[in-house]
Amino acid sequence: MMNLLKKIQAQPEHIRRRILWTVVVVLGIILMLFYVNGVVRSLKELKEEVSFDMPEELSHKIEEIKSINIPDSAKSQIEEEIKRLEEMNDKEATPDAE
Repeated sequence: MMNLLKKIQAQPEHIRRRILWTVVVVLGIILMLFYVNGVVRSLKELKEEVSFDMPEELSHKIEEIKSINIPDSAKSQIEEEIKRLEEMNDKEATPDAE
């Protein structure tokens, strides 16, 4: 190692600068690769945590509501609200449809 440092010190200044910047660029690329890898991994984990099946959950709630004995007028209002929520969910699930 000391032998390598002495060889570098013996080089002219423009060669030493070139070696310095080459080392800096290589280390920067290595650090950037670690950073990008970490970001990609974090985004994958976040996507797995956030993803859920909303329509299935809604269908269970709809069946629960239909099984409850409530007046027809209130039931129709609830069904309209459910349809509105389902439409909102569909719009959120497909943002490019807007």
